[in-house]
Amino acid sequence: MHESANTEGTLAFLGAATHRLRQMLGGASEAELRRRGALCSWSEFCAATSPPETIGQAFGRMLLNVHGMSAPKVERLLAAYPTPRCLVEALEAHRDACAARGAPPAEAGWLLAELLEPGRRLRKLSEAVTAVFVGELGGQLGRL
Repeated sequence: MHESANTEGTLAFLGAATHRLRQMLGGASEAELRRRGALCSWSEFCAATSPPETIGQAFGRMLLNVHGMSAPKVERLLAAYPTPRCLVEALEAHRDACAARGAPPAEAGWLLAELLEPGRRLRKLSEAVTAVFVGELGGQLGRL
């Protein structure tokens, strides 16, 4: 970033920068610069500097929007369930296991209670996360 006091200062800076750039490039053609890796298109630059977001990164950002979730809790959850599909499958299997043994309905949402904060059983938060993925969405994310 360059800051100048007036238009003349800006023009002087741009002139000096252009002169330095010409000296560095030494009159090379566009093809030569591309071959050396010194020139790329805007889309090539964006692809190199901003790679696409992974499913895990997007999943983590989404989890941070659930009330009560913090970065450490999201990190622990992603370590155990890296994708929405993994989480939904685990939640559905846990729900089915709870139903098979006749557990109270609320217990079906407690799979994540110990995982979110070891040593504390955050049942209410576990139920909220479960509701986001199974209850409210009806298991639609299981197809991801």
